[in-house]
Amino acid sequence: MKQLFLFCIFLLIAGFIRAQGINIRGDLYNLKNNSPVAEASIMVYNVQDSSIVKTGLSAADGSFRIENVTPGKYFLEISSVGYSNYQTEELGVGKTEDVNLGKIFLHESSQMLDGIVISAKRPLIQHKADKLVFNVASSLSAATSSALDILEKAPGVTVDKDGNISLRGKSGVVVLIDDRPTYMSNADLASYLKGLPASSLSQLEIMTNPSAKYDAAGNSGVINIITKKTKSDGFNSTLTSSLSYADKISGHGNLNFNLRKGKVNVFGNYSYTNDNSNREQTFFRAFKDAGTKNIVSTFDQSTHQSDHDINNNLKLGLDYYAGKNTTAGFVFTGFYDKDNFTLWGDSWFKGQSNERDSGITTKSQIIQISKNLSFNTNLRHNFNSSGAKMTTDLDYIVYNNPQTTSLATNYFLPDGSEKRPSTLLTGDLPSLIKIYSGKIDFIIPLKHIGEIQTGLKASHVRTDNNAMYENSFQGHQEADLGKSNHFIYNENIQAAYISWNKQIKKWGFQVGLRSENTQSSGHQLGNAVVKDSSFTKHYLNFFPTAYLTFNADNNNTFGVNFGRRIQRPDYSSLNPFFFFIDEYTYQAGNVFLQPQFTNRVELTHNFKSLLHSSVSYSHTAKAITQIIRQDIQKKIIYQTNDNVGNQSGITFSSGINLKTGRHLATNLDMILDYEKYEGQISPDYYLKSAKWMYTAKINEQADFGKGWSGELSGFYITPQVYGQASIGRIWRADGSLQKKMMHDKGSVGFSVRDIFQSQKSRFQIVNNGIDIRSVVTRPAPKFSISFKYSFGKAIKGLKRYDSGSASDEQNRVGKN
Repeated sequence: MKQLFLFCIFLLIAGFIRAQGINIRGDLYNLKNNSPVAEASIMVYNVQDSSIVKTGLSAADGSFRIENVTPGKYFLEISSVGYSNYQTEELGVGKTEDVNLGKIFLHESSQMLDGIVISAKRPLIQHKADKLVFNVASSLSAATSSALDILEKAPGVTVDKDGNISLRGKSGVVVLIDDRPTYMSNADLASYLKGLPASSLSQLEIMTNPSAKYDAAGNSGVINIITKKTKSDGFNSTLTSSLSYADKISGHGNLNFNLRKGKVNVFGNYSYTNDNSNREQTFFRAFKDAGTKNIVSTFDQSTHQSDHDINNNLKLGLDYYAGKNTTAGFVFTGFYDKDNFTLWGDSWFKGQSNERDSGITTKSQIIQISKNLSFNTNLRHNFNSSGAKMTTDLDYIVYNNPQTTSLATNYFLPDGSEKRPSTLLTGDLPSLIKIYSGKIDFIIPLKHIGEIQTGLKASHVRTDNNAMYENSFQGHQEADLGKSNHFIYNENIQAAYISWNKQIKKWGFQVGLRSENTQSSGHQLGNAVVKDSSFTKHYLNFFPTAYLTFNADNNNTFGVNFGRRIQRPDYSSLNPFFFFIDEYTYQAGNVFLQPQFTNRVELTHNFKSLLHSSVSYSHTAKAITQIIRQDIQKKIIYQTNDNVGNQSGITFSSGINLKTGRHLATNLDMILDYEKYEGQISPDYYLKSAKWMYTAKINEQADFGKGWSGELSGFYITPQVYGQASIGRIWRADGSLQKKMMHDKGSVGFSVRDIFQSQKSRFQIVNNGIDIRSVVTRPAPKFSISFKYSFGKAIKGLKRYDSGSASDEQNRVGKN
């Protein structure tokens, strides 16, 4: 590692001695109204053989910069939805000076169908220097899928049976929506994404090593979900609806609109989801003697789980273009989610000889209502033509999540007679979370020196969680003070960052440093049984990042990058409450959880736009891991989180993008991962587990002509390890078919998810005296039909600024 650092310093010093590298710059404007043209595609072609050398997109202010162009003769082709293609004359790129094309004015296209612009389809997957882009709008299955479903199709991303998201085999992903934090825990985020139609999404940006500009949170990286934003003058809208059936009917609807007149742009999106799902789960637990390790009893359980989720999402915003260089905006987002989860269970306790000793039947019902309101104000200002910019964001977010729970248990003997009277445990668990956040960012180009990015951020979070449990026994009701609790948590974070980047001939350099100062306090209010307690924490951390790229020729680019990241505990993980599945199975928080820190180094190679390969090594200290503990005497198993020790891994990844003629495109993503866990699980057990794992994803898209197109996709994951748990192999195949109609303004889609009903989740834990095995299955393949219709008058206009200042806090809001 020391040698690599010295080598990078040597290259940096040597680079300053060299002359400045060559960039092609320019600014794109609408000829009619002089407004900037954002997200236009810029293609650089070699004059000699017309091969594509470089690609890029214009920024929100219409500017573009194609970096690291070797000397030669080229021409540019610029295309954008709603505009006629623009092609430059032959450009001679020398060895010393950048090529500045100045202002380029694009003509609005006359190729319209009743106000609807005919747009070209982007490739499904694009590999860029600092991220991978998955174009959701290019996936046929998006019309009938949720945002969570489409995440599962993205390269390197896996979603487990509970909706937990991992990136390249590692948990701790920070999920942003339009560059804004979600402020949700894994469970809450999964519920939200399940109710968000994929048809409302534009892209997924996947960054395994984000720059210093981003919050340092996230063990494995950042996934930025970009929603669709119409960029047109006048009024235009898209309506999408779908119906799905597995063993129950579910429905989704989405309306996206944009209205722009003069300097004012109003935009919005509303989606509604009524989702019904079932699943079956079996548990087998063997309780062993601590000395002999022989099985003394078992607990055999089968459950049927039913989930009815009604989700409403609303987003409204306004942008005011005060002048050519200044844009002010306001965004309101909110959602209302009601999740009714019911579990029926039949369980048997068995003795050493496998004879039935006693049994229980349970009915557990959890009704959680999640109400969120989020307000954002933002300002963007361009100082001059050199590209200096300033952006500011202020956010206020509130979550009000009341939850009620009930657990009814009946006890009986093998002959069916009552063993003891039935019990009923009820709980009222309100949760209130308030978040205040603000940030300011600057981009400062410095001639002959490079570009500086710097900024400040501050946030305050307050969570107030209460748990009030009551027991009902033979008609008598009393408070259960041992399970009841009241926990208040406050957290303040102040952050500052600076980064520098410069292109010098074939070399690209970027270094950054981010500091985050954290103060937190927690207060557990006591009662007659639970002792009053509190804690405070204060820590200052620094997070360096470094990137080095080398453009060997027009076809091959090599890179190396390094980054350090932090993952703070979810707010719910710090909450010391109990959350029950049944009398013998529950989850508990841990107020003593500490943040974990990850160092990661990666080598990359890109060959044209066909092949992307990388190898990376990461090491995580104080790894936050799900831990299973048990009480043999009471036959209780419970789950919590703890800092168990260290996690390290080596990851090889490769992505292949092929296009055969005009009608067939193939995307293949492969990951080979070695993960190792080491740590003290209990005073008597030191965990040491390691395993090689392989993941493959494939997506085939075909254009059959006459408006018909199809898609086949699937994935295969070999057995994995995660902390104590071993997870079985998983595979699935999906299919989609689409027919465009109504002069391409409408389309009908058909899809089937899990064609062969193969996606079964299996896990087991056999260590630390614990023996647990479980299988989760869903009843049938999921069939869906969708309809999409676009209407309105679309005239190309300004792209709105993606706002938001809270890039970590929202990801940590908890749902139980």
